[in-house]
Amino acid sequence: MANSEELFEVSTKFSMFIKGISHEWNKRGYKLNITQFKLLYKLEKDGPQKVSELAQAIYITPSAVTG
Repeated sequence: MANSEELFEVSTKFSMFIKGISHEWNKRGYKLNITQFKLLYKLEKDGPQKVSELAQAIYITPSAVTG
């Protein structure tokens, strides 16, 4: 099992990766963050859904979906 230092390093690199994607999207004129992209992708893929279903699918709270 990975130790705490390795987990910290992986989580830091993952955060940097996600920020890089967002930066690249914004540079190309797409004004979406990663959560907005995931929600739109899920809706396109599976069609209309309840807010609670969307929230559960991408591991956020229902209030974050409506925001």
